[in-house]
Amino acid sequence: MNQMKFLSVLEKPPGNIILIYLATAIILLLNAFGLIHGVTTIIPHLFYIPIILAAYYYPRRGIWFALVISAIYYVMALTLSEVNQVPEALGRIFLFMLIAAVVSFLTQRMRQSEEKYRMLADYTYDWEY
Repeated sequence: MNQMKFLSVLEKPPGNIILIYLATAIILLLNAFGLIHGVTTIIPHLFYIPIILAAYYYPRRGIWFALVISAIYYVMALTLSEVNQVPEALGRIFLFMLIAAVVSFLTQRMRQSEEKYRMLADYTYDWEY
């Protein structure tokens, strides 16, 4: 597989929105189970997967996606946990938003750079005869 074909596959694979929503639903269920049983240290980190995927494939909407996930997690932490999870939940919300913002920013910069490279490559003449 040549490099250009590989890059086009990474841009928008079919069904990636379904994959993101499916992963989010599974991770929400795992976190609900964890909060009910007092496991609050490892499972919330699984949210990084759909947040990073959403911020990469949909940079402008990825931050909003992270905000929605954060709000759902915060409500779950308040209602399902027996111990006070508010400080930890607020810290995770901040981290989720930060990760989404960084990935979105870097993705936009990468795509701008790629667009400039493609434009340069399109308008460069072949010097070999």
